[in-house]
Amino acid sequence: MTSILVVDDDRTSRHLTESLLKREGWKVTGAKDGVDALKLLRTRRFTLMLLDVWMPRMNGLELLEQLRTLEHRPRVVVMTSDETPATLLQAVRDQAKVRAGQHVMVIGAGGGVGTYVVQLAKAEGATVTAVCGPDKADLARSIGADEVIDYTRTGIGASSARYDVIIDTAGGRPLPDLQRALTPRGTLVLVGGDSYDHAVLTGMARQASMPLRSLFTRQRLRTFVARQKAADLRALTLLAQSGTLTPVIGRTYPLADAADAIRDIAAGHATGKGIITV
Repeated sequence: MTSILVVDDDRTSRHLTESLLKREGWKVTGAKDGVDALKLLRTRRFTLMLLDVWMPRMNGLELLEQLRTLEHRPRVVVMTSDETPATLLQAVRDQAKVRAGQHVMVIGAGGGVGTYVVQLAKAEGATVTAVCGPDKADLARSIGADEVIDYTRTGIGASSARYDVIIDTAGGRPLPDLQRALTPRGTLVLVGGDSYDHAVLTGMARQASMPLRSLFTRQRLRTFVARQKAADLRALTLLAQSGTLTPVIGRTYPLADAADAIRDIAAGHATGKGIITV
């Protein structure tokens, strides 16, 4: 029987993952951080380990280094982002309320988060405009984007086009610029933190200002905290099984280059998801 170790410091997320895997008939064990996981790995054999990178006590990258010392090493799936597909499903379906016939702009469409958002918006029947760098334009079209804007040549809102929904996965653009690209009753959804530099509330300045801005506009300005739901995971499974939703793998890194992988993600250079091999 396949034996799986789930390492995640978020108790709700860990227990939900465990219950779903057990329902499929697999033997599953949970660990709340790298320290607990390493103790289990030294005494038991696991076929697969699902690993959250960001943990307060021995994070995922430190645990991966420790795997080198073990005689029996499981295959590893590394989860590096809080913006999971389930979070993005909630952004598209519940927050933006995307529906057929709408015009949707996805900013950061070529990254690990944006590639999911493009596909989820298309699955709802929307016309999607992808905003990304020139090196990711072909990728954006291949996953369903109807139009691609090269942000290095064209600014957001530079054309007369206005969008029913804008989903910003990249951060960095002032809210007034994004609002000007919306229709008068359009919806703006921010996913994740910001790279937008601000003296206070670094990384969350735009999110913090949205409730006040919402008082002076008919546009819907949305930021949210996702909740893990089994129903969402089942919906994503159906989308994946039908071929509607496909993970985009950009680059594979050996464990020794894990720091480079994190730097690429932080700099916004990553295409799709990055894989660290052990």
